[in-house]
Amino acid sequence: MQRFLRASVVLAIAVLVMLAGLMLGTNTATAASTTSQLSIEDQAQFINPLFINVQVDVKCSGGTGTVTVSVTQTAAQSSNGVGDSGTGVGKVNCNGNEQKLAVTVPGSGGLWNLGSATAQASLTAPSGPAFDEKTINIVL
Repeated sequence: MQRFLRASVVLAIAVLVMLAGLMLGTNTATAASTTSQLSIEDQAQFINPLFINVQVDVKCSGGTGTVTVSVTQTAAQSSNGVGDSGTGVGKVNCNGNEQKLAVTVPGSGGLWNLGSATAQASLTAPSGPAFDEKTINIVL
């Protein structure tokens, strides 16, 4: 009976060690495959008072990704004294190469104008998420 108990304990410990090894191996592989990068360019293009284009640089792999860009321009940042904000979404080809993507951001009721603004961008991709935030300049 004691031999059976000892063998059971040794077997249980061996199983736990193997499971722990598998879990560590899985986490390491997941961390290594997260290689997405995202960067907002310094300038956004003023299209008209209703739309701006924000350019982002994206690097990801594994298929198709989605970039969401949110911009807020306060009245103090705008050359006409009227603020606006909006969010735009674009798809990106995640092929391991850097891609330049223009995301059109519609305003939400104010009027975009030349000046500065705060932009936030997030990437959802098979190779992992990425995020960037910066002050940009809206220019012609």
